Amino acid sequence: MIKPGFLCLSGALLSATALAENTSPLELETIEVQDTLIDETQPAATRDLRRRAGNETLGGYLDALPNVDSASYGEGVGRPVVRGMSGYRVKILQNDNEVSDLSAMSHDHAVAVAPRTSERIELLKGPASLLYAAQAGGVIRISDTLDAPFPEPGLSGELAADGRADPQSHSLDARLALANERWALRLGGLRQQADPYQAGNGDRIKDSDVQTDQGQISLGWRPNTRSEWQLNATRLEKDYGIPNATDEATRINMEREDIGAKLRYLPAAEWLDLITVDVLHSDYLHDETEGGRKDGLFGQKQQRASLNLAWASADWLGETRLSLANSELRVCHEHGACEDFSDATRTGNPLGESVLQYWQNTGLPYSHGHPMPDTESRYLQVSTSAETTLQAGPDFSLGLHWEQRRLSADPDNIQEQWVHPAELDPDYYNNRDDHAASVSAGLSGPASGNRPGWQASVSYIERLPSVDELYWNGFHHATDSYIFGNSDLDKERSVNLDLDLQWELTR
Repeated sequence: MIKPGFLCLSGALLSATALAENTSPLELETIEVQDTLIDETQPAATRDLRRRAGNETLGGYLDALPNVDSASYGEGVGRPVVRGMSGYRVKILQNDNEVSDLSAMSHDHAVAVAPRTSERIELLKGPASLLYAAQAGGVIRISDTLDAPFPEPGLSGELAADGRADPQSHSLDARLALANERWALRLGGLRQQADPYQAGNGDRIKDSDVQTDQGQISLGWRPNTRSEWQLNATRLEKDYGIPNATDEATRINMEREDIGAKLRYLPAAEWLDLITVDVLHSDYLHDETEGGRKDGLFGQKQQRASLNLAWASADWLGETRLSLANSELRVCHEHGACEDFSDATRTGNPLGESVLQYWQNTGLPYSHGHPMPDTESRYLQVSTSAETTLQAGPDFSLGLHWEQRRLSADPDNIQEQWVHPAELDPDYYNNRDDHAASVSAGLSGPASGNRPGWQASVSYIERLPSVDELYWNGFHHATDSYIFGNSDLDKERSVNLDLDLQWELTR
């Protein structure tokens, strides 16, 4: 039997800190990894992505893709690494909103998504990625039933389950949709549980178990043929162990709650294809315990609003996006004293006495209090990506991204002796106003006969430093390391040249 196959050859040139590559998309039962209009890589289909997954994490699902790895930390943690880029250099979106979690902050923090419930995953690089974010490693775009089109009238459902004997694990995933011509109700639920796994020598790895629960609800209203309104909510909880050398069990319990609304409108204007308005409130919280004591507490609240326009002008097809966001981050990191967030006591003594003493003795501003101040970040982002076909034949794509951030830091949560002293830097906690601009251009051509498909792009990317890269000052127990932030960090700049060649073979 003759079966089509694909052979890919990729070359990349790295300058400064970044590298970029388009990754071939994949499709399967409930997970579909696919190409987009502007991301010109040829798609390759597979049905075993879930079966080949190393674990039920996002990194585990994508680990089988070329040039994608998983940064794992036990069975519960697996963040994708795209062509060597990870952390804040890879943006993760769910239903076109940034996932509100802290997985990029530390290796033991899980990505707050359940990939099993997703319907589509896209790996975006080059001009296509700049519509959503400017990251050297690109964008991972996850879509689930809350982002799906209005369902067909009637009642439909899906139930999936699987299990494993050793180590014992099971998963149960259920979905239900009820709709008529104007109204639609969607419900979804997931439970996954896995016992500690075995190492290669047969030993059971303690504190490597994981349990994930997720529930979703969506109410849709279609008043006419041109508009569709949607209200939705998601609650995800994940409890997992952190394998390490301590005698007492180390665990993380993570919760994420999202409430959102979306409007899709088909305008009458010939040049405007679709208007999408999206608002979201996301509340993320996780605690870190050792022997049952809460040694760490991390909380992030985000509010987001975006306007997306899909348009056509002359020979160009494109999308333009305007988004606003507000993000509040709070961190508590004190042995057995992180039941809740609170302001530290002030006695009137000079702030930062202990930090200043360590600086005088060692030359390092060592701190053993809460590792960073409470922060609030406000973002404005404007972006566009577009594509046209040149007269010579290849497709030309262009992406632009600009963002502005106003960052404020409040050290009232830090114990007075561990506040960064003004003697070392009087501007340490001052407000910051930063901006970043990125641009990418690409050419692509389809495969034809014996001629390979190809895609080439060049990108200039600017990334603003994260708040923990600026302010974190403290010991990190999970990785047994001490981390110093740098409040003087400037934006990261990178130039990326990307080339993809693809042949279609028969065998």
